[in-house]
Amino acid sequence: MKKKPLRPLVFLASWLVLSLAAAPILPAQEGDTQNTESSFEITRLVLCKAVENREPVDIVENFTLADQKAYCFMAVANSGQEQTLVFRWQFEDEEYYRLETKIGTSTNWRTFSTVTLRAGSWKVEILENEQVLQEIAFNCSE
Repeated sequence: MKKKPLRPLVFLASWLVLSLAAAPILPAQEGDTQNTESSFEITRLVLCKAVENREPVDIVENFTLADQKAYCFMAVANSGQEQTLVFRWQFEDEEYYRLETKIGTSTNWRTFSTVTLRAGSWKVEILENEQVLQEIAFNCSE
């Protein structure tokens, strides 16, 4: 049996590998069909008086000073990589407190933030890269 030379096959394979390695990688252009949608969705955002067993307790729309603390509970479905979101609490239109939180990959990632209350007008914003994704406004009465 006569052996066939492998030299042309090796040359062709080498040429293909080098051609692919040298091909330019171009940035996505407007109109490309790449998925630029977020890989996460806030599925629940509520105010409550406590969080127990990773669930909100006594969901409310407003607070009184007798409540002492306000909780903002958030559930997120995240099918992608870890995300960083921020709870930004505002009191009387001024930033009062912010909490940066990591959101892992999960269909039901739950987290919360809390502040000590003062009487007045409040708002909690959920931020990604300083962009407001969702917000809840409420009042705290005496």
